Amino acid sequence: CSYNKINHVYACENHESLNVSLKTRMGFKGWVMSDWGATHSTVESVNAGLDQEMPSNTWFNEQALGVALKDGTITQDAIDDKVLRILTAMFTAGLFDRNNTGSLAANVTSDAHNRLARTIAGAAAVLLKNGGVLPLPRTVTKIALIGDNAVKPVVHGTGSGAVAPPYIVTPLQGLLLKVPQAAITFVPSSDLSGAVQAASEADVAIMVTGIASGEGHDRPNLALPEQDDKVFAAV
Repeated sequence: CSYNKINHVYACENHESLNVSLKTRMGFKGWVMSDWGATHSTVESVNAGLDQEMPSNTWFNEQALGVALKDGTITQDAIDDKVLRILTAMFTAGLFDRNNTGSLAANVTSDAHNRLARTIAGAAAVLLKNGGVLPLPRTVTKIALIGDNAVKPVVHGTGSGAVAPPYIVTPLQGLLLKVPQAAITFVPSSDLSGAVQAASEADVAIMVTGIASGEGHDRPNLALPEQDDKVFAAV
């Protein structure tokens, strides 16, 4: 269950979505785990259908659950159902059929996974507007490549969105490979006058920007890095 509220009730203590929709109407037999830090209560969450708090036991701990059981605000049947759901999934996956000799630090990436990730990333790229500029013609001989992200691109977000790629082809490297006949002038975001001059002297100017987003905070707007906005406006 997620961080947000559903109809003014936190998702991890939302009876309608967890008990009614998920477990009853949809017949879900697995268990519900909270997103990291998304649990906000003991009694409400237990009774609403949350089965496991992650990553700690701030609310689902022995003392809090024991008090709630003793005063009757939660039932033993509710606890047993949560344990049954978790253990059933573990037995189904065969976790009790073998010794746990693995390591969380193990790198399980494969070449096949890397090729698939590359295919998905390429298919996910969206060209919002072209106007006949792309693909670059072979007649292009001078390119102005502007922006720090041309050499240090943002390739993933932060938090759970941080996935280190097996390799990175920067925009500069890609252009050198695909347009070998062109002379490429790179200008960093900090060089406003240099960017304007390079763009004016080139057959085509390519401006590259990027900004990282992640869980734990909301972006106040969709603005690009301030210096990039200034450079792009000038160019």
